[in-house]
Amino acid sequence: MLVKNPYRISSNVLEWQQIRWDQMAIGLIALSVSAYAEVKLPFGLVPFTFQTLVIMLIGLKLNPREALITVASYIFLGAIGAPIWSGGSFGLAHLAGPTGGFLFGFFFAALTISFLVKTLDWNHWGLKLLALVLGQAFLFAMGVSWLSLFVGWETAIASGLLPFLPSAFIKTAIALALVPTLHTK
Repeated sequence: MLVKNPYRISSNVLEWQQIRWDQMAIGLIALSVSAYAEVKLPFGLVPFTFQTLVIMLIGLKLNPREALITVASYIFLGAIGAPIWSGGSFGLAHLAGPTGGFLFGFFFAALTISFLVKTLDWNHWGLKLLALVLGQAFLFAMGVSWLSLFVGWETAIASGLLPFLPSAFIKTAIALALVPTLHTK
């Protein structure tokens, strides 16, 4: 006769214990600090920051669950009043404002990159490059689509996409160059 052990730890508890909380905290802090390194462009509503680079690194380093929790925590903390978004902005009004789509885009970009690299095991540098490009495509698609609700498509593309393409290429190259230092599992 088999007797169930009442003291057995469920697999869900073990899964939560295997999450790398310290690395997620580092990602959250890096994302928050990178928001303060901003350059306001004279012709647009969207500032230049290093947040997208950190989003790419989060996607490359963390598994999808960890990336999801890290970026969701970042959005949640900013929404409830922590001044951690670009320029120290925060709150639901900012989240619902013209650049809110980019914040939601961070979520899907990190999740996309992490899913492709970790779950599908895209270890070749070319596949990692493709994952980074697809992640940024999600980010820009969400950000520009949201921005277009406030300023129209033409202005959204002119101020929320085109000025950022050169820096997106540079940030992608930096993220790929940093891959060997990430010690990913």
